[in-house]
Amino acid sequence: MDTANGAVRMIPENVDGALLQRILDSHKPLDAKKFDAKPLLDAVEDIIRRVEGSNGKASQGDLGRMMEPWIHETIKKVSCELSCKCSGATANTREVALVLLQSLGSYSWEAKAVITLAAFAANYGSYLLVSQLYERNDPFVKSVAFLQLSPNQSKQTHSTFKSEALKVVKAILYLTKYIVDVRTFQSQNAMLTSIFNAYEDDLAKAVYLSILSTVASESLLMSTVALGYEYEPTATDAQVFSSLAIELKSVRMELGSQMESWKKYIEEIIVLEDYGRLVRKFKGTYTNNMEILKALLWKESQATMIYNCSTKMQEEMNKLSGKHVLLYFSNLEQLSEDEISILSEKYERKLTPYEIVWVPIMDESISWNEEIAKYFKKTRDSMPWYCINEPFKLGKAVIKYIKEVWKFKDRSQLVVLNPQGKFVKSGAVDLFWIWEKSVFASESTNIKEEDEQLWKGTMIQLLQDTLGETINEWIDARKYIFLFGGEDTKWIQEFVEYACNVVKDANIEFVMMYVGKSNLSWKTHQKIFEQKNPNFNIIFRFTEKKYMSSFWATLQSIWQTRVESGKSIVDDMTMENIVTLLSFDASAGGWAAICRGSSPKMAKAQDETILNLLKNYTTWAALNKQVGFVDALIQKIKEGKTYESYHDCYSLAVVANIGSTPKKVKCLICGKVMKSFITYSCCPDL
Repeated sequence: MDTANGAVRMIPENVDGALLQRILDSHKPLDAKKFDAKPLLDAVEDIIRRVEGSNGKASQGDLGRMMEPWIHETIKKVSCELSCKCSGATANTREVALVLLQSLGSYSWEAKAVITLAAFAANYGSYLLVSQLYERNDPFVKSVAFLQLSPNQSKQTHSTFKSEALKVVKAILYLTKYIVDVRTFQSQNAMLTSIFNAYEDDLAKAVYLSILSTVASESLLMSTVALGYEYEPTATDAQVFSSLAIELKSVRMELGSQMESWKKYIEEIIVLEDYGRLVRKFKGTYTNNMEILKALLWKESQATMIYNCSTKMQEEMNKLSGKHVLLYFSNLEQLSEDEISILSEKYERKLTPYEIVWVPIMDESISWNEEIAKYFKKTRDSMPWYCINEPFKLGKAVIKYIKEVWKFKDRSQLVVLNPQGKFVKSGAVDLFWIWEKSVFASESTNIKEEDEQLWKGTMIQLLQDTLGETINEWIDARKYIFLFGGEDTKWIQEFVEYACNVVKDANIEFVMMYVGKSNLSWKTHQKIFEQKNPNFNIIFRFTEKKYMSSFWATLQSIWQTRVESGKSIVDDMTMENIVTLLSFDASAGGWAAICRGSSPKMAKAQDETILNLLKNYTTWAALNKQVGFVDALIQKIKEGKTYESYHDCYSLAVVANIGSTPKKVKCLICGKVMKSFITYSCCPDL
């Protein structure tokens, strides 16, 4: 230890192997003495606060009655060692710290740091009391101060020490508190003792740094007491204490990082155990669905109440007992109002007695706050079914089960449980209209076979629900169905005109259905048909935006199911038709897809290709009579699609799920999380 003007200069040092071994050798934990450190740390903090000029903590009660006498004796002993060994120019900060570790060898690691800091606080507090009372006109106080302080102390206040070392003392306090927290955490999680033992060296280093810094602070205090106003801290002293404060904070943060990693590890163990119990629970057999619903939606400590969104009242969970229950999983931030509206219509017209429970899944990166709570309540009150009360309390094991077993990602999903709580089926909400009937079949029915039969339908059959009830009449009458979309008003007018002329010449029964675009605003949709065109009167179109959204969402969900599962739930021709329509939707121009009734064959083309074919119908009228209208049109479209000739390549844009995109992006205008899309393109820039 170097000295200048009697001041101590302690250079913060790295703990090498030899020094670490001396620290560890001083520790004799066979019968480590432990005690409640909180009262001592509260007293130390009280002293620091008063030095800063703020009010101390509220009375902690009679500290003498909170601790055993031996603790006071130990603090007194360490106080004396600090005062004696830190006085004069021969003190060595490292050796003093090691001596203290030896004398406290039988104490636990956290006790060593707490007792040393408490001993320093006792010395510092005594100095402050005497120096502050010195100027009083009390002969007794002046006599005591005269004996304890430097002759120059009457002109010296404690402010010099405060400005030089108070940050270090506070940093020692914060580190010591964290050491206590770490040891408390370790004692509460004995199952991880083997892991904690691997970090014993780090804890020992932290305790050593705490005691070493306390010794340095005591040395500075002794210099202040001994020299009074003659003591002038140097710039080097200030720099050393500044570095020491930074190092203390750094070690505290490292300990904090370690404890967070332990907490995460323990949480993972708990989640895995809870997940395992949930898996076993679903393998069981029950007389009703209450066992399963309680395990999924409520923790043992929670009251089993559920919110009725329709009545805006809390109800007992047994309202769901003995019924089919559809668990409606969705992302809390990206739930579509159109989806809620469409599903609400289905729910209110249900033929089978089932209930829906909305279970919003929160992103782990988002914390529950007042704004989110307000949005959650507003959204649930727009629904006619049930909802869980506190989404943020949904168990992590439950979320893991939902994501891993039921494959929930970011798309809204329905999971069907039968009246006994047995899993029946899960699927995208957009596809519920297709598989709804199969999941409520009787026990004697093979649900899997019935479900597979449903998916064998053609694209038109699968879209019956989204296209409206009249589609069934068109199918039964085997009419030619002209689906078309886009937002180019001029193209739409030309297409409708040419189509009307062709069907008249071909003498076929037809209907026309405008399906718009997936991202078409309803205002634009309405504006297109404001044009005075007599042919527009025969066009069927969606009466509300939500139906148009549902049409495109259904197509995307069927395609997405194939991407996620690696296999198609529909046959190849149906999937080809779906992908083609999605690619048309991603393009800028108009398009048409024509089929007859429920036939899987569909003629599909875009822009000028379909317009030119319809305009020049006379060139392939004979072919129509030979093979039929749709087959003739398919053949003519293929004839014009050689790679060497000019062609419009397809592109495909679909909603991206979490995991396929790097992050979420919020709208700069409204603040809502925007949907992300993946675009596939064949030949860009052609």
